[in-house]
Parts: sequence; C-alpha cells; structure tokens
Amino acid sequence: MSSTDKLTLNFSVNAEPAANSASETAEGINSAIVARKSSYVCRVKASHHFTVETTRELTAEARAAGVVEDAVGRPGSPNSKRAEPIDHLVRRIVVRAQPHPKRGGTKPPAAAYDLVIVTNLLEVPAEIIATLYRYRWWIELFFRFFKQVLGCQHLLSEHPGAIQIQAYCALIACLLICLIAGRKPGRRTFEMLCLYFQGWASDEELLRHLQNLPPQKSAT
Repeated sequence: MSSTDKLTLNFSVNAEPAANSASETAEGINSAIVARKSSYVCRVKASHHFTVETTRELTAEARAAGVVEDAVGRPGSPNSKRAEPIDHLVRRIVVRAQPHPKRGGTKPPAAAYDLVIVTNLLEVPAEIIATLYRYRWWIELFFRFFKQVLGCQHLLSEHPGAIQIQAYCALIACLLICLIAGRKPGRRTFEMLCLYFQGWASDEELLRHLQNLPPQKSAT
C-alpha cells in the first residue's frame, strides 16, 4: 500500500502503467479511478497543496465525528511538472483525530492531530467520509488476521477455486470457534484444528486448547 494509505472502492486496473508515469502518482491514480466510474477515499499530507473553490458548512453530525473542515477544490500546484493536473473536482475533509493511547512506558499522551482526507465523493456527508477512512484499519486488521491467525500465509494452490476453498474453510472454522466456544482464536488454533482433522490431535488436546483461549470481548 502506498504512503497515501489509499482505500479504493470497487476499483480494479487491468492495464499496467509505464514506469515513472503520471499514473504512479496519487493524482494519476485518482484520475484513473474516476475514469472507471468508481470512487476513492485516501489520506494526504497536511502540507499537500490544495486550491479551495468552495467551503461547506459543517453539520452537527460532522462536528460530532471530529470534522473541522469540508471544502471542494483542486489538489496540487498548477506550476508542478511532476504529474498531470487532476481532471476532476476533489473534496478535502480535515478530521481532528485522537491518537491511540500508549501501552506502557512513561511518555505523556500525544496531542490530537489533523487528518487530511481527499475524495471524489462530493455528495456523501462528511461524517460518512470520515467513517469510511476509519474502516481502512479494519481492512488491515482483517488481512493480518487472515494471514497470521487463520494460517493463510501460504496458499495451498494458486487456482482461484482452491484459494476460495482455503479462505472459506479458515473463516468458517474461526467463526465456529467464536460462536460455539465463545473464545478468541489464536495463531495456533487453526493449526490445532488441522492436526485434529488429520488424526494427530485427540479430542482432549483440542478441548484443552480451546479452553485455554482468551474469552471474546463483548461488543461496545
């Protein structure tokens, strides 16, 4: 993933751009997404050049979500020669973000900072845009969970059907453990299930492993 922490929605590119082309820049990628009738929500640096054309009034819902600015304009400097000018209006939303609390240590808590988000979704409420970007973390957590907890760091086959079977089996096994045992699966849980179904682990060993798993946290 690029430094822009890009989250694209319903977008795929079949053609590979030439090396060092404008398509490799954030502006070029965003223009390609729009050309394919899709949408993007991504983060940019606070120093990213942006020319404001209109500023929107913030609703109570947007303020409650931490939004401090909602504007429409065009990113990038018109004098820049590094990339082609972006060919569509862009919405710039600034969200006042609270840092995650530090675990241990003696350092004081970090101060709040401004998170700058750009998107081509001009009509979606600002608080929804902020929520969409926050969900990117859940996507990252899912892939970490998929690779480490479900034991899917290596594919058993490169055939699309086999990949689907491996993914579904891992997800179903994890959900069954959560629903039946009320426990949070660990990295070794999927391995223990594989050993059990292969006959290498007994019923007692499997039950002992499940009982030692930490309980699920209640939803808040």
